[in-house]
Amino acid sequence: MVQIKYNEVVEIMRYGVGWRMGYFWEDGKVKLKHKGYVFHLYGIFIPLPLSLLIGKGYAEETPIDDNTFDMFMQIVHPLWGKVYEYKGRFEVKYET
Repeated sequence: MVQIKYNEVVEIMRYGVGWRMGYFWEDGKVKLKHKGYVFHLYGIFIPLPLSLLIGKGYAEETPIDDNTFDMFMQIVHPLWGKVYEYKGRFEVKYET
C-alpha cells in the first residue's frame, strides 16, 4: 500500500493494477472508500475506468485491542451487486 496524499492510498496488486482509496476515522474505525482503479507504471498512477467492469470497493478496520483488529472488505458492482467480500479478526504477531 502506498500513500499518495494526506488521506489517500493505493493498494497495488498484480500486474501493476491498484485500488485507489480515501481513508478516514469514523464511528471508532478506519474506513476506506473507493476512489477508482489505477495502473502503476514507473512511479506514475494512471487512472483506469474499471469501476463499471469490476465494481467499487469498500473496507473497514475496527481495532479490538493493541494487537487485534476486525477487517471487512467488499466489492459491489452497480448491476450484479456484491461480487466479492471477506471479513475476519486478525491478530498482529511480533517477531522476536
